[in-house]
Amino acid sequence: MKTYLFLLLLCFTGYGIAQEIDPEEINGSYIAKFEEKGALRPTPERKITLALKDDQPILSVIMCIECFPATFTYDEGLSEAFGKAVFKNSLGIYMMVYNEKGFAVVIPDTNNPKTFSFVNLYTRSKKDYETVTKAQISKYAESLLDMI
Repeated sequence: MKTYLFLLLLCFTGYGIAQEIDPEEINGSYIAKFEEKGALRPTPERKITLALKDDQPILSVIMCIECFPATFTYDEGLSEAFGKAVFKNSLGIYMMVYNEKGFAVVIPDTNNPKTFSFVNLYTRSKKDYETVTKAQISKYAESLLDMI
């Protein structure tokens, strides 16, 4: 009976996370809260799309018209542990659902595993764009550091 209840709980946890990564709710334009380097022509606008590739959710972020998209794969283990959808790429960048209007983008510091070398917010919310700080994003993502 305990095993059955545990499996039932896991199913509902997975269902809740799966609902968070609905492409229709995610696909679209976002604004980067803080300036980033690396794009050919940096712009605060980001195009984010979610698609399935071999049943694996893939998040793509386009920083500029001439840029190749940055791709992130869904990390099921981290998502379950964190309680919200978490995507990562091979460069060590994580994109985590911040709220229904945005993503926290974080890069853990390789020299100090208890801090971030970079954090940002990609959002569709004018209120979040105007009020969310780097400290708030870092605090939000702190528990991720213990899981990676």
